Amino acid sequence: MSLTFTAIITALILLEVFRAGPITLYRIEGAVAAYLLLAYGWALAYQLVDLSDPVAFTFPATAAPQTLRFRLLYFSLTTLTSVGYGDITPLHPIA
Repeated sequence: MSLTFTAIITALILLEVFRAGPITLYRIEGAVAAYLLLAYGWALAYQLVDLSDPVAFTFPATAAPQTLRFRLLYFSLTTLTSVGYGDITPLHPIA
């Protein structure tokens, strides 16, 4: 998915979640989906930063080969949840 598509879908879901009316299971599911899409959108934005400047992030040397998208999704989720283990560090001011 592209960053634009993810942003539009997240905005549409949030409009439905925050519209007037009772809180239902569908709204809660929509809020969870929007939260996960928000994390995915930030991962895509971080990927754009990394493509423009390959040394924008420092990654730990791991034995398991992982793609850049998974590492940036992990970074996005740890940042959104305020866990932030510090194993991936942004070096560039935009990152």
